[in-house]
Amino acid sequence: MLIGVQVTSSRAPSAGKLESMRDLSTSPDATEPAGESTAPGIVPPGPPGAVAPGTVAAGAVAPVTVDPGPAVRRPAVGGWAALLVVYIVWGSTYLAIRVGVETIPPLLLAGVRYLIAGLILFPFAIRSGPAVVRVADRPRRVNWLACAVVGILLLLGGNGLVSVGERSVPSGFASLLVATVPLWLLVLDAVLTRTWIGWLPLSGLIFGLAGVALLAGLGDGASASGASAPGVAIILVASACWALGTILSTRLAQPQRAVLATAMQMLTGGVTITVLAAITGELSVRIARNPGP
Repeated sequence: MLIGVQVTSSRAPSAGKLESMRDLSTSPDATEPAGESTAPGIVPPGPPGAVAPGTVAAGAVAPVTVDPGPAVRRPAVGGWAALLVVYIVWGSTYLAIRVGVETIPPLLLAGVRYLIAGLILFPFAIRSGPAVVRVADRPRRVNWLACAVVGILLLLGGNGLVSVGERSVPSGFASLLVATVPLWLLVLDAVLTRTWIGWLPLSGLIFGLAGVALLAGLGDGASASGASAPGVAIILVASACWALGTILSTRLAQPQRAVLATAMQMLTGGVTITVLAAITGELSVRIARNPGP
């Protein structure tokens, strides 16, 4: 009788015992052997021969990471394209001037050229950049004055005098004479900063000028090459003006936006050249050659 009661009790446990058994089965410590509980973040030891994560087993070959080294810089296509544009557009400028001065007075040609370019560029340049930049970089009187100085040196002294000189100098020689701009940059920068350029740069300057004089064919060769000495001298002065304008463009208070500074230089330089062309009578000469009906 006693045995039957015990058997019946083992087969049908009470509700309290069932709840206690259920709690033990769902407890996180119920499946861990005694003495093997681990702290958070510590990997428990595995069975014999197991390898901890992040380690290499004995006798195994560790993976080797190969350093690719510094990346090889390839020439940008945009840089070569920009250089090609300079060769074609900038180089053909002197040929276009030579063709233009055959029918148009030189100062009038240069003045109208830059005045039209400035009028087209300025509306876009004044709206360029973010709103904060447009407000902070609004042209002021000092900016217009700085752009006028640089524009007169670059456009009137540079291209304007080149146009005058090319009436008696072939375009090839004109482009060669304009190549003396780096030499003038060296001299004028030394004068403005009051520093000695050194014997080696001075020697290069002398040889450079001598080479230009030789290639220009001054003296008896001037008639053979089609270049006159006054025309060569005018273009050399134009090169010096271009160099001086380049130096001052980095020292005067021009607008921060380069496109805006360029447009303002074109406007001020173009107006100055056009006024000078009118003073020298080029406008009347042009009208006399092409009388109206």
